[in-house]
Amino acid sequence: MKYYIGIDIGLQGGIVILEKDGTIKEFHNMPKDKSGIDIIELDKIFWEYEGSPCMVIFEKLGPIFGSSKKTAWSMGVQVGLIKTICSIRSLPYTEVQAKVWQKEMFQGIPAITKAGKSSLDTKAMALEAFKRLYPKIDFKRPKADKQYDGLIDALLMADYGKRKNL
Repeated sequence: MKYYIGIDIGLQGGIVILEKDGTIKEFHNMPKDKSGIDIIELDKIFWEYEGSPCMVIFEKLGPIFGSSKKTAWSMGVQVGLIKTICSIRSLPYTEVQAKVWQKEMFQGIPAITKAGKSSLDTKAMALEAFKRLYPKIDFKRPKADKQYDGLIDALLMADYGKRKNL
């Protein structure tokens, strides 16, 4: 493969295109319009990779504990849009369960739990993995000092694809 395209599904998600040598070619926040995902802008990100040796990697979604019906519907629509664009653009894709890619990418990182709970804080662990693997990359929000969780997860999924030679 020449490119690994990691996608973190969600309105706050992101897209990262990783070259086979591990260089980040480009990254995007999930394009949005008034109704949700901006399909035209999303397609513009993928059109140049049509026919290129690449693999698109995104999470295989299932029920998300505590999420609303509206959120579940939106996430399902987004997965459908991405699958459709990949099909139209002849881009191969794979869906990977969160626990699978996280197990690989979180190796060597001590467990971080959510405050007052025993469940893992996967966003905090992803940030630690990101800092360790990509110490020179800085995903900052404009006018704020907070990393984009969506870009971090997208990058880690792209890196997972590269490691597994998907």
